[in-house]
Parts: sequence; C-alpha cells; structure tokens
Amino acid sequence: MAQVTGSRQAEYATLKTIFPQVAVFAVQDPADATRVQNLSMIATKDASMDLSAEVRRLAPSLATHRLAGYQAPEGTPLITDDYAPVDQYIIGL
Repeated sequence: MAQVTGSRQAEYATLKTIFPQVAVFAVQDPADATRVQNLSMIATKDASMDLSAEVRRLAPSLATHRLAGYQAPEGTPLITDDYAPVDQYIIGL
C-alpha cells in the first residue's frame, strides 16, 4: 500500500479532529509502496454521508485508489498555527 508518512500523517490527524470522515487516496498507484506520490485527502463534516459513494460519483478513477482503513499512528502531532514542522518532515524524506 502507498506510504502515508510525516507531514501527511499530521495533516490526516489534524483533519480528523474536525471532520468525522477523512478518506486518503493515492493519486497514482495505491499498491506501490516504493513510489513517492501525491495523496488526496477528502473530508466531510456529514458523518452520515456515504463518502465512498460520493467519490465514486464525482471522481470514479480516484475512488479506486482509496487507502482503505488508513489511520494516523497513535500520538501523531497535530498541525496548528503555532506548530507546523513541515520542514522537519521534508528533511526526513
């Protein structure tokens, strides 16, 4: 499965504090864990929405690239106005 690391984990964890549903999609090949690639995160405040169905309707090719079941690791730091160590994450790349 595509890798979600560093700042992307922090982005996901931060989004989950506001949005009950957050889905992560690999832009290229979700099965390729060796490729550095962009990720799309789609979130909604509507907990009852079928987010998967909406993505299939609006972006069918992206829907097939969902990283199903992704959760940020426990203790992932949240990004805030006062704490956004993006440079540190990039250096770790």
